[in-house]
Amino acid sequence: MNLTKSRLVVLVVLTALLVGTWFCGPGVPPAAANKQAVKVEVDNKLLAFDVSPFIENGRVLVPVRALCEALGASVEWDGKTGIVTAKKGDTVVKLTIGSKIASITEKGVTEVILEVPAKIVNGRTMVPLRLISEAFGAKVDWDDQSRLVRVATVVGAKQADVIRLAGGDWGYPTPFAHYPRGPGSRKMRLIFDTLVTADENENILPRLASSWQVSGDGLVYTFKLRNGVKWHDGKPLTAEDVVFSYEYQKKYPPVSAANLSAVKKVEAVDPQTVRIELHQAEPRFLNNLASFTIIPKHIWEKVTDPYNYTDPKAVVGTGPYKLTDYSKEHGTYRFVANEDFWGRKPRVKAIEFVPVGEQLLAFEQGEIDRISIEPDLLPRYENKSEYRIMFYETTWAYRLYFNMKARPELADKTFRQALAYAIDRYELVKKVERGAAVAGNPGVLHPSNKFYKPNVPQYLYDPGKAKELLKSLGYKDVNGDGWLENSRGEKLSFTLLCDEGSARLAELIKQQLAAVGIEVIVKSVDMRTRDERFAKGEFELCINGSGNGEDLQELTSSGKPGATRTTASVIGYNNPEVDRLYNAQLKETDAQKRAQLMAELQRIVAEDLPKLTLFYRNNIKVHRPSVYDGWSPKTQHDDSRENFVAD
Repeated sequence: MNLTKSRLVVLVVLTALLVGTWFCGPGVPPAAANKQAVKVEVDNKLLAFDVSPFIENGRVLVPVRALCEALGASVEWDGKTGIVTAKKGDTVVKLTIGSKIASITEKGVTEVILEVPAKIVNGRTMVPLRLISEAFGAKVDWDDQSRLVRVATVVGAKQADVIRLAGGDWGYPTPFAHYPRGPGSRKMRLIFDTLVTADENENILPRLASSWQVSGDGLVYTFKLRNGVKWHDGKPLTAEDVVFSYEYQKKYPPVSAANLSAVKKVEAVDPQTVRIELHQAEPRFLNNLASFTIIPKHIWEKVTDPYNYTDPKAVVGTGPYKLTDYSKEHGTYRFVANEDFWGRKPRVKAIEFVPVGEQLLAFEQGEIDRISIEPDLLPRYENKSEYRIMFYETTWAYRLYFNMKARPELADKTFRQALAYAIDRYELVKKVERGAAVAGNPGVLHPSNKFYKPNVPQYLYDPGKAKELLKSLGYKDVNGDGWLENSRGEKLSFTLLCDEGSARLAELIKQQLAAVGIEVIVKSVDMRTRDERFAKGEFELCINGSGNGEDLQELTSSGKPGATRTTASVIGYNNPEVDRLYNAQLKETDAQKRAQLMAELQRIVAEDLPKLTLFYRNNIKVHRPSVYDGWSPKTQHDDSRENFVAD
């Protein structure tokens, strides 16, 4: 390791210490994390210790010899001075038992101040894991859910010439022509920008707008555009493009239209300044603006059918990538880095989506560079340094929708509650996802959501309770054939719409409902047919999956139908109190009051059950760090923009 690199490593370590972030990761507050046991793996191999690693004051302490042997380093112990020395190549780390001063030697000596000193525990020398690991050039990550520290001695490539991912047609990646699911919108986002964006905590961050001001009454927003931003064809971005985008999208709503109903007027003050006036103050206006896509006026102003406009000029944006190839027939895309991108330089020069048959085989043959795997395939990639495994807890969920318009029986919430009691969501997690999922919350929101409230009706599996509720509604097995009948002697039977990906889930639900006397006929179609019928309400029961279900708007009268979301009117659900609470929380600026509104909203939704969340899927990803190791720990989606550029 050269001197420059040495100083950089030490600087990173020392800076992290000083700002108090040098510990295993988020979710470990120092006061609450005292001596909590953790697990450690090095290069995907779980280490065994005779004294377990633990967290003390936010720092992971680990037996030094076991860690160093896994890192390929040697250890020397001086019992007289209490000094432990770890060596690897030209790097030497020295710590003294009980001292908060450590030294890292590499072409020079640098002292480091420790939050927690090395110590002896049950005859073993416990040292700060991150100090040792990073001093020897390893990468350290923390998985808060499993309380696992992952150490990688092979530091992967942070840049790549080409990344290849599994293809598939998700439409032409313009705001108007992409398919209305995540893969379509994420490809569009590689090309097009918004004025602002929002992070996972809903903090608003600048994109095409470098800054903005809000009037005291909250009615006027003034945005300054970044200087020097160019469209892919070299023409400059101006305020007129923003004004045009608003007017054009009012006339021709894009696939994922931003909610700009509060906007009264958008005008260009000068070429770099945009003024937006609202009808009334809207606390979440900037959040809504985060999905408002800016398009070039000089290209779109004469386009009268944007939904079928697939000219190469249609994909001229300001984003980090340009589309150079697309085949609808083969489901292939090729994006190349935009050398004039206004933000940081893209880390990957080209992204290719290619046709593959079996993804596992394609990955192992090097045809694609990242895949999702099921938990039972983990041993295939664990303990192998050429692979890196990343775990994601997601809000992507499968949900069961009840169409109350199509079947009057479903309009009775007691009937819907009976179905919920008859469905064992934990068994679905076990059998469909092999345990790698979180059982669904009848209140819709994922447990990680900041508004999540667990104290709502949960409908834990109870077929006896289900039968009791059905009996109270007058359903009984009149002829002894095992199926319930209504008062007219008609068998209680429903058609369950699903796609190929959820067919096994549908079959298990069919079995569970059969156990309480309800017949289910599974109708499996391709995804796009299911999405189309779902949006139109052409189903009785339907399983649909997406990451959009966290938004409770689809259960209100203001919801808009789409491939991944229905509306209250489509399924025949109407609760004015749900409408009131949803709209009130949108406008509430007090965090505590908004949380109270959301808690009550979840309680009502869980009781009414217009839809039942079956489970939230977790995801396991595998890639080769030697090819590219810039994959974001925040998103499971391989095609997400943040995997390739930090703008």
